[in-house]
Amino acid sequence: MASDSKRARRSSQERLRVGFACCLVFFPLLVSASPRCAKPVDVVKALYGSSYDFYYKGGHEEFFTSTFQSGISAEVDCLKREGECSLDYDPWLGAQDGEISPPLRYAVVSDMEGYVVVQFTYRFTIANTARPHAVEIVLHKQPDGCWKVNDFITPIGVSLLGTFGRS
Repeated sequence: MASDSKRARRSSQERLRVGFACCLVFFPLLVSASPRCAKPVDVVKALYGSSYDFYYKGGHEEFFTSTFQSGISAEVDCLKREGECSLDYDPWLGAQDGEISPPLRYAVVSDMEGYVVVQFTYRFTIANTARPHAVEIVLHKQPDGCWKVNDFITPIGVSLLGTFGRS
């Protein structure tokens, strides 16, 4: 009987070791398969927070579809050559002057198959006056499941994808 209990103990210790080894092998696979893509609202927050100047400096390719990135690149190249191209205002503001003031709000206003529109609303402040303003960011779901910006609609209703395509 003592040998049966030793065998049972050994068997149970072996199962624990095998289980632990399996965890070590398979856990990284599970983690890498977990969602790594930001939600559409979080993409827009990141774009505003870290890439405000995308429309004249370029870069930040991680945020944009290849179509929108091509338009941005064409605009940036034109700016380097000519100094002024498609835009003569800040597309976040829909104006040359002013600033974005709180409250800042982000909301999905349209959700279609493979596309989402996130509206970013804020107070547009200029010359001690403030009024509500909004931009709409159109995001397209990529084959890898991540969301990328495919267009930017200014507060005055201008599509940057359409504008940059003409530069």
